[in-house]
Amino acid sequence: VTPFEGDDGVWVTSKPELAVRYLKGMFIIDLLSIMPFDLIELVEGEGGGLGSLKVFRVLKLFRLLKMLRIFRGLKIVKKYEADFAIDYQALNISVLLVVLLVTAHWIACLTSLICLYDPDSP
Repeated sequence: VTPFEGDDGVWVTSKPELAVRYLKGMFIIDLLSIMPFDLIELVEGEGGGLGSLKVFRVLKLFRLLKMLRIFRGLKIVKKYEADFAIDYQALNISVLLVVLLVTAHWIACLTSLICLYDPDSP
């Protein structure tokens, strides 16, 4: 858990306070995002009560809410950007490499899905 800036402007690093803030904030989203809904649907079967509910598909969207943390981190970086000397050329190259890696990963996933579901693929 990451320290946060309190109401008085002082960084809070006390583990009990951090735990309480986490339990009040992102804990429920984290808990729902790690539940194995796919396995629950497999155990119940397609004709079972839980397997046919659309609720499980909706609950899977909680995994996307964890991505909000990235945007919160970007706000913090922008807030303190002027305080640090940032080499923007290196930053641009790093962003380009990350985008290339993510794109290559998505292409590999798509290729894997095509091979998995296409009976004529090698």
